[in-house]
Amino acid sequence: TKLAETLCCPPKPPTTSPVEMCSFCTNGFDDDVDDIIIDFLLPTMDGATCVTAKDFADALATDDDMCQTTKLAETLCCPPKPPTTSPVEMCSFCTNGFDDDVDDIIIDFLLPTMDGATCVTAKDFADALATDDDMCQTTKLAETL
Repeated sequence: TKLAETLCCPPKPPTTSPVEMCSFCTNGFDDDVDDIIIDFLLPTMDGATCVTAKDFADALATDDDMCQTTKLAETLCCPPKPPTTSPVEMCSFCTNGFDDDVDDIIIDFLLPTMDGATCVTAKDFADALATDDDMCQTTKLAETL
């Protein structure tokens, strides 16, 4: 029976770990320039484009020398994604607004040592600054006046 088994039953394939595949432009192509990238000819003799390079690389194992060679084209095909930044917190000046009873006086109130600036110009100036700007803190000193 063992002899018949070896003749009739193919051997089990050896267990191997999955092959890690080569990756190309892992973040994808830049949405703003996809149409340009599709037709972008790489500086090779065979007329390869970024898309054909990606298709070729995706079919290779990471340990294949051609994977590393193909990945060299990523600098041309895969523009870096801009770093994600959190929104800048803007400086605030008189966040509760000016007092309605004295608005006319405040509009023309000259702030001492601020080169003719008024409360309104100080607010406009502060609103254009980030909170971590030293000038924000300096300008906010006028809030108490």
